[in-house]
Amino acid sequence: MMMFLLPLGTAAQQSVEVLGRSVELPSPAKESRDEAPTECASRSPWLRPMLAAQAALHVADAHSTRRAIRAGAAEGNPFMWWAVTSDARAYGAKVPFTAWSWWSAEQVSCAYLRGALWTVIAVNALLALVVRHNYVLGTRLLEGTRPR
Repeated sequence: MMMFLLPLGTAAQQSVEVLGRSVELPSPAKESRDEAPTECASRSPWLRPMLAAQAALHVADAHSTRRAIRAGAAEGNPFMWWAVTSDARAYGAKVPFTAWSWWSAEQVSCAYLRGALWTVIAVNALLALVVRHNYVLGTRLLEGTRPR
């Protein structure tokens, strides 16, 4: 394998000669570390309301899970068993999940707006199913009927 080191020239130089051909150099980018990052231009008006709905669903998930636990259910997620032992832990565990999902959806939406929207829709649908299941289970356990 042969490697060729080519002179890149000075900042004032616009091209260099390589193997008898003139090659245009890209203009040097002016980096300004003082400038704040710009807001994403292609922001959907639907993203933030859907993320707010997701935050509400996280709160409803914590509430419905605690309600079902008090009625006699057991936590089905082995990674979250520690969070259902108290209300503070249940709500406190949801805060980082909500913040992370909000932040990641905002970051992804700049490059992949449709992907971010569909991901938030899918997560919201899944959370809604979990909340519904928890409320149904808790209600049936409180009434003494057998959960299906």
